[in-house]
Amino acid sequence: MKKVLRVLVVFLLILNILPIGISGWNVPAIAAEPVIVQISVGENHSLALFSDPTPIPTPALTSDCGIQTPTPPLTHTPMPKFTPPPTPTPTPMPPEPMPPANVISIAAAQTTVYLKKGSSATLGVVPVTCDISAVKLTWVSNDPYTVSVTQTGKVKAHKAGSAIITAVADNGKFIEINVIVGGKTAKSISIKNPPKSNTMTIGDVLKLNIAVEPANAQGVITFMSTNKKVVSIDAAGRLKALRNGSAFIVVMMGTKAATLYLKVN
Repeated sequence: MKKVLRVLVVFLLILNILPIGISGWNVPAIAAEPVIVQISVGENHSLALFSDPTPIPTPALTSDCGIQTPTPPLTHTPMPKFTPPPTPTPTPMPPEPMPPANVISIAAAQTTVYLKKGSSATLGVVPVTCDISAVKLTWVSNDPYTVSVTQTGKVKAHKAGSAIITAVADNGKFIEINVIVGGKTAKSISIKNPPKSNTMTIGDVLKLNIAVEPANAQGVITFMSTNKKVVSIDAAGRLKALRNGSAFIVVMMGTKAATLYLKVN
């Protein structure tokens, strides 16, 4: 019986694979219609085999409304292009604040100034330091309605009265100038402490003291050197001998002036 079953399996494989009949087996060629083959298994038993070559149709896709819809082709969705994030721009660090300059003192040409009402002038104030570093001064008036001041030290007389103008350095050093609205016209101006024999040595520093008549003369004192490479003078009246040579120092208040001849050895 097992042998017969093996033969049947082989026979079925041939029927499903070969497109034509095989000589010696009396098997008809596979046609468009089903084929029935009957095989005798024993004296009283037989086996009928059925082969249907008709391909199994593929059911068509239909929509909800019963309309046939063709099978959509497979599509390839491309991957999105990778865009790297922008490189952040580094934020510049703010510069570190400079340490306060080593202000030793603050010099002034005058500690009391008389001004005519409505007039303006720049006060002769200079910080004295141990080096050449720049110094910022903060200016304040205790009565800006009478005398106002800018951050460059320029004052303006608005009405009769007086005000204290204070100049303060970053390290706390300060000087006060009393500005009075009033006074009289200057009659004379002179230098009270010229150098001995009008001679200085390279490196010498001297602050000039100035006398004016009358004492309440209106205006501020200004200074000038005719040869700054030999002798320099700042707004506070401080002389400095720089190199050999000579120069004239001119001191002025309004229309009045005084001169000083200097030699540097």
